[in-house]
Amino acid sequence: MANQRTQMFEDKPALAECLPELNDLRVAGKLTDLTIELQENVKLHAHRVVFASRIPSLRDSVCEISTLQWPKLSSEVAGPLVDYVYTGQLKVNEANAVGLIVLSKQLQMPHIEDWVVSFMAARLDSQTLANNWNLAEVLNSDQLRTICLQQIKKNFEATVPSDFFMQLPADFVLSLLRADDLHVTCEESVFEAIH
Repeated sequence: MANQRTQMFEDKPALAECLPELNDLRVAGKLTDLTIELQENVKLHAHRVVFASRIPSLRDSVCEISTLQWPKLSSEVAGPLVDYVYTGQLKVNEANAVGLIVLSKQLQMPHIEDWVVSFMAARLDSQTLANNWNLAEVLNSDQLRTICLQQIKKNFEATVPSDFFMQLPADFVLSLLRADDLHVTCEESVFEAIH
């Protein structure tokens, strides 16, 4: 597999600096009382009290059950999230970014979505624009949609001749054409976009 670029995001202060022993216990499999079952029968072990305190949306669940079943999640996505729960540090890469957005929405952790979207935004270009736009639509991610919109405005003339531009909803294109911050070399470019 190609070398993937990874970016580290971190709580301030990072939990790992406050209580590093909690993660050491988890990694060693000591005192764990929560099992997270993933794709391919992978199991991660954790502490219910840590999950209850770090992920409020799971608080009631982990107080009552000792197993979370996430059968659609891979360890590439869940592993970094569990690490984050314990350390306050989240490793985002191209392989786990989409899954982390989905998981952050399910767990109601908007700051995780913010971090992942900023990771994706830093890598957004004309080659990835259509995929990221479609992803924003599927995930209903306003943040990712906004980043894509900024990219379209910034590179309007290069985007217009693409198949992607032709597939955009008419009302969206109209609002785009009316935008004051649309980057064009001349107004004829805007006129040509609607023909």
